[in-house]
Amino acid sequence: MEPIVSTMAWEFLASIFFGIVGNRADHLACELYRRFADRLRRTPPVNYDLQRAVRKSLLQATLVAIRECLKSLGVQPAPFRPLQRRLSPPNPPVEWLEKAQRGIERELRQIHRAADVLPSAEGERPIPWLLQPKGVEAQERAKELREQLKNELLAEMRERFGEPPDVFLGFIRDGWRPEGRTETVDWFDLVCAFFHEEVKTNERVYRILTAQLLANLSVQDEQGNELSLSAQQVFDQLKQQGAEFIRRLEEIGEQLREWERKSREEFEELRQRVDILLPSLLLLPTMEQRQREIEGWLADILKDVRWIRRQMGESYIAYLLADKTRKWLRGKHQQVFIGRREALERLNEFVTGQPGGVAIVYAPAGYGKTTLMAHWLGHLQDNPDFVVAGHFFNREVDAASLEPSNAYVHLLAQLMAKLERSDIVVRETEDERRSALYRLLSELRNSVTSDGKKVLIVLDGLDEAQREVRPFLPTPIPEGVW
Repeated sequence: MEPIVSTMAWEFLASIFFGIVGNRADHLACELYRRFADRLRRTPPVNYDLQRAVRKSLLQATLVAIRECLKSLGVQPAPFRPLQRRLSPPNPPVEWLEKAQRGIERELRQIHRAADVLPSAEGERPIPWLLQPKGVEAQERAKELREQLKNELLAEMRERFGEPPDVFLGFIRDGWRPEGRTETVDWFDLVCAFFHEEVKTNERVYRILTAQLLANLSVQDEQGNELSLSAQQVFDQLKQQGAEFIRRLEEIGEQLREWERKSREEFEELRQRVDILLPSLLLLPTMEQRQREIEGWLADILKDVRWIRRQMGESYIAYLLADKTRKWLRGKHQQVFIGRREALERLNEFVTGQPGGVAIVYAPAGYGKTTLMAHWLGHLQDNPDFVVAGHFFNREVDAASLEPSNAYVHLLAQLMAKLERSDIVVRETEDERRSALYRLLSELRNSVTSDGKKVLIVLDGLDEAQREVRPFLPTPIPEGVW
C-alpha cells in the first residue's frame, strides 16, 4: 500500500477548526491551527495514527457515495467482496464505480497496516495556504476548505481509477438525496460522522486528540483577544456536521454488539469487515433493513463452508478442514503484517502476467512464508477475477491437514463449492480423491470457468506433509489455472 499522504488530513482537520471559530476573524484561527500543526509535526507516531483515522473516514464516506451512485444507476451493490460479473452489456459508469469500490475496500482492509512515513512534500503543500489569514470570517474559510477537500478527493480518484462518471462527480460536489429521504446527504457530513465514530471507538486516537494535540491549546493576539480550542469543541463540531449519521452509527454499533451477544462466532467474522460493513449500513433507515444486510454479508462470507457442510456433512474431513482453516486464517489476518511488499508484488505479477503455471516460494525457515501466503490468499479472495482454493499443511490448523489425501479432498471441496459442482462424486481413497481433483482441473481449459474467472490454488508447507504430495495438475497446465 502506498504511504498515506496527509493533504486531505490537513484540510479536513482545518475545516473543523475554522468551523468552530465561526464568525470570528480568521487570523486567530490560523494561528491556533499553526500551533496544532506544529504539535502534529513534532510527534510522528501521533501524526501517523491521526492520519490513518482521517484517511479511514474519508474512504468510508466515499464508499457510501459509490454505493449510492450504483443504486441510482439501478445496480444493487454486492454485500461483500467480489462483485459478480454481469452478462449485460458494458456500462462504463458502473464499471468505474465497481473498480473504485474494490480499490477502496482493499485499502480499508489494509489501512491499519499502512507504512509509517512522515507527510510527503505533496502532503505539506496546503499548510502555508491554510495558515495565511485572508481577513474573512473563519466560517467562510471552513466552507472553502470543505470544497477544497472535495476537489482533492476527486483528483485522487481520477488519478487512481480514471475519469469519474458524472453521477459520482455530482454526488461528491453537491450531495444526493437517497430514495425515501427529504434531506440531501453531503459527503463531508459523512466524513465527520465516520471520524467521530473512529475517535469514539479508537482509544489511542481519542487520547491523541484529548491529551496530546488539543490539551491547553490557545492563542492571544496583540489586543488581548484569546481563542482556545478543546477536544469537546471538536466533538461538538463533528456532531453538528454529522448529527444524524452519528446517531445511526451508534444504533448500528448497538446492533452489532447484540449480534456479538447472540453469536460470538458470527460476530468475529463481521468484526474483520466492520470498516467496510458500516458504509453499507449507514443509509439504511430501519433496523430490519440493516439486519437483512448483515445477514447477507454473513451468507456471502460463509457460503463456501456452508455449501461444503450441506453437501458433505459436518463430520466429513473436507468440512472440518474448511472450517478450521477459515478460523486459522482469520487469526492470521488479525496479526500485524508488515514488509514483504516486494514478494507480494512478484506473486501478483505472476498471476496477472502469465496465462497459467506454477510458482514456488522458497526462503529459509523463519522468514514468514506461511504468514505471507496466508495474507496473499486473503488478498486474492477479494479479487473478482479469481476462484481461489488453498490448503496449509500446518498443525496449527489441525493435525489432519498434514495428510495428503485430506489435502486433495479439501481443495476439491473448495473448488466444488465455488464452482457449484455438486455433480462430482467424492470418494474415500487417496488415489480417487487426487483423480477427482485432476479431472475437475482438466475441465478448466481455455483459461476460464463458466463465468470468466481464473482458478488459483495455494499450497503451503509441503515439507510438513506426512508423505509426498503427488501432482494433481494436468499436463500441460490449462490456461487460467495457477
